[in-house]
Amino acid sequence: ALASSGSPWLVTALACFMTVSSVIEAQVMVFRYRSHVPGGIIAACIAAGTAGLVIGFGEALSRAPMPWPVVIGSVTPSVMFGLAFFPQIWVFVSACSIKGYSFSVSALDAMGSAALSSVILIEGDVTSPDSWAAAAPLVVIVVMHALLGVVAVFIVVSPCGRRCRADAGDAANNAASAQ
Repeated sequence: ALASSGSPWLVTALACFMTVSSVIEAQVMVFRYRSHVPGGIIAACIAAGTAGLVIGFGEALSRAPMPWPVVIGSVTPSVMFGLAFFPQIWVFVSACSIKGYSFSVSALDAMGSAALSSVILIEGDVTSPDSWAAAAPLVVIVVMHALLGVVAVFIVVSPCGRRCRADAGDAANNAASAQ
């Protein structure tokens, strides 16, 4: 279904995304779990398995009656991507800290999602609901990264964020002096 859309850019972008994701997962397997299997082999197995699942799932969705392809292929991922950002936002707000957050990684993810959604919209018809349904998960990623960035900036520069960090520092000092 995807390859028949005639968009080599879309297929290339998805292949790159799958490859990068496979390498990241392989790194986790090798370093976190101290696997003795070389990372390249793990990445190749993950990439092959992912490609098989994507192709099989895509073919099944291309044969499914409406509205299942839209619900499963667009609405569900959009909701899941949107919800996935809230734990990080909660950690930022509750800890009054953005420790470990990378503005550059968020920017790269948002730019990649914006570029891929642009390809989807340009290859289709920008006014078509089908094009927007296909691009929806990527648009959600861009919007949520923007929200995450706004929350991070607020915590860093606002008086509320400074006060919260000062309170957290006082709590840590009190805990240290109590021991």
